[in-house]
Amino acid sequence: MSTPYYPLLQEESDNVESETPNDLAQWGHIRAHGTRFIANSRNQRWKIAFFVSFLVNILTVFNSIYALNSDVEISNNFPPQGQMIYIPSEAAIDYELVKYHLGIGHDIEIYEKPPSPEVDAAWVELTKSSIARVPQSVAQKLPNETWPVPGTADAPEYIVSPDVFHALHCLDLLRMKLYPDHYSSKFPLDQKGHAEHCVGHIRQSLMCFGDMTTNVYQYSKNHGYAFLRTDVAHTCRDFEKLKSWTQDNWLDLKDEMLSLDIEGNPI
Repeated sequence: MSTPYYPLLQEESDNVESETPNDLAQWGHIRAHGTRFIANSRNQRWKIAFFVSFLVNILTVFNSIYALNSDVEISNNFPPQGQMIYIPSEAAIDYELVKYHLGIGHDIEIYEKPPSPEVDAAWVELTKSSIARVPQSVAQKLPNETWPVPGTADAPEYIVSPDVFHALHCLDLLRMKLYPDHYSSKFPLDQKGHAEHCVGHIRQSLMCFGDMTTNVYQYSKNHGYAFLRTDVAHTCRDFEKLKSWTQDNWLDLKDEMLSLDIEGNPI
């Protein structure tokens, strides 16, 4: 889920506190009415001047960014929405600015916290709608064949699964392996090859998208050295829209759906 982005600051103990002006109301009680009017007028002019200056600075920044980008020769032909092959959910792909969580100290999301019913529920919510169904007209555009949904011969539908949800499933499996005593009875954690497959799948997913967002190093007075700050803003696909597409086309997949003896090949 996206969060408002604010530029990184150093630790609160490293920040310089801004000074506050004297209270104008109190100033008015000890000055004549005319003096109070002048003070208020000056305050209004100061606010207007600050607002105009702020707008000018914003326009200058955007103009600089545009000038820099216009001078850069674009050498790659980036496909629409980042896809070189057809995907049914292309219309659901949108982008947003997301500030990452640092993942240490007090900046830890629920997904990385120790096992609890709340943590498990959060992970279920992430992955529960990972299987979808699409009509034959959509399935025919896929670069690979896929299995039909049983019982849909009159209006054929086919099974699909956006990869992001499988990658999240794999990550959840590796998370559970960190707590074998807690999860050993709930999931086949020792299933041969499963964890290895998941490590490989997540690795390939990270390499595929190759996020080149620039992390920075900032000095910390508390630590006494500059450390890597990974809690910077990233350009991300809107995950909630992707999840909504899958929920709208959700298929309650049963194991028996995948073992039917059907004539011919999947589409």
